[in-house]
Amino acid sequence: MLSEAMRTTTVETPEPVFAIEPITNYVVISVSIGAGNYEIALSGNGIRASVSGTSPDVYLPESDVIPQVLVPSTMTRQCPALGLVQYFHLDLWGHRFENIAWSCASDSVLGGPRTRLNQRIAFDTNRVTITEM
Repeated sequence: MLSEAMRTTTVETPEPVFAIEPITNYVVISVSIGAGNYEIALSGNGIRASVSGTSPDVYLPESDVIPQVLVPSTMTRQCPALGLVQYFHLDLWGHRFENIAWSCASDSVLGGPRTRLNQRIAFDTNRVTITEM
């Protein structure tokens, strides 16, 4: 006979609720270095994506980020809502911002509206400035 402490209980975790909405304005992503503020992305095709009521992240097409400023990081994580997430460093003017951006690996994005995140980059809103114009 199993004691009460040895019995296991299965707890079902609800599927994350995933919401995407287009951004109708242009989006500028910039980063501060010293006294300067440098634009690293400009897009008219941004989207906001949020998971289960979290603050939304802004995702821009990879092609709207200045070429060669993002360097793949060795950091990845498995997200229940997004699948495999790959992080990037930002190298600009001799400064490196570690793991400042991420994207969902194109082969791991779960179906449905999540496919709209393929080939898009999101930035850490605590370390960049996002301006809508």
